[in-house]
Amino acid sequence: MIVKLLGHSMVYVEADGKKLIIDPWINGNTRATVNLEQVFKMSLDYVLLTHGHHDHGFDEAIAISKKGVKLVGTIELTQEAKKRGAIAVLPMNVGGYIKDGNLKIHMFPAIHTCPFGIPVTYVISDGKHSIYHAGDTAVMKDFEVISKIYPNLDLAILPIGGRFTMSYEDMDVVRELLRSKRYVGVHYDTFPEIKIDKDQARSYIELEEDVNTFSF
Repeated sequence: MIVKLLGHSMVYVEADGKKLIIDPWINGNTRATVNLEQVFKMSLDYVLLTHGHHDHGFDEAIAISKKGVKLVGTIELTQEAKKRGAIAVLPMNVGGYIKDGNLKIHMFPAIHTCPFGIPVTYVISDGKHSIYHAGDTAVMKDFEVISKIYPNLDLAILPIGGRFTMSYEDMDVVRELLRSKRYVGVHYDTFPEIKIDKDQARSYIELEEDVNTFSF
């Protein structure tokens, strides 16, 4: 499994020979390390959305789906995407999963708000390794449930900007509940409201600007 952090909450994953991208916000994303044309050339199989806020790539996901890439999200979100021109959609709901060979895309709750249904989080697994993308969630008791279903999470990708999500200062509680082997913080510094003290944050969690590629 290969995981690459591409800026803000955008994450590229290769698992069991499949390629997927999560929350592909590009237009207006000052932290994006790829452009849309580069994403089109990735030969993606799936594009996943945690929710419908613009800074998680709803519009870009629709554009990507027009290239034949399956757009995964809650049923309400995928219905809205289809109305706006998405071609290939795979609706899910919380607690459900999609399997493609050994690839498993498992949808879990999030505590946040959003247009078009409810926000979610995902575990991506290839049968041997698994990662967690926490979208824009607050700290939640559901972390404990996820850790019981996936007791050997290799990596948790967490929003740490504070204002609209959890904060890096919550990490002691998160570690107790989620029990991942490794954690990396995203969703910070992209706009003024989520500016963080990076030196302080590093005492709690790894930052995407320091480590943005993982292999398992």
